[in-house]
Amino acid sequence: MCAPNGAGASVGEWYSYTPTVSGTATVTTDLTANAGGDTRLHIYTGVCGALACYANSDDVSGTNYLSEVTFNILNGTTYYIAFDNRWDDSGFDFDLSEAPLSCLPTSGYGADDITATTIDLS
Repeated sequence: MCAPNGAGASVGEWYSYTPTVSGTATVTTDLTANAGGDTRLHIYTGVCGALACYANSDDVSGTNYLSEVTFNILNGTTYYIAFDNRWDDSGFDFDLSEAPLSCLPTSGYGADDITATTIDLS
């Protein structure tokens, strides 16, 4: 398994996700509908028989046992999202959201703001 806390799961639920944009994706079970639950989340890349752990989450915090992970995504790459019953075999909801890659800095600075032509790192 990809997420921490070792073996112990007997079943899992797998989903494939292929984004149409590059940027970041967030998968979360930290939703009001799941309050009091305990989930474990694994993100893999690769192909069947040769999957590689890419991202994971077992607990949002020491008192919140739901899961949430944000990871970089590349347009056209397939990511496999897996949940298991290591801690809880109850049903739950999850949410997948994505944010496209932005070439502009979040600070709002543009090319017209750059006046220096050298950088002094000393």
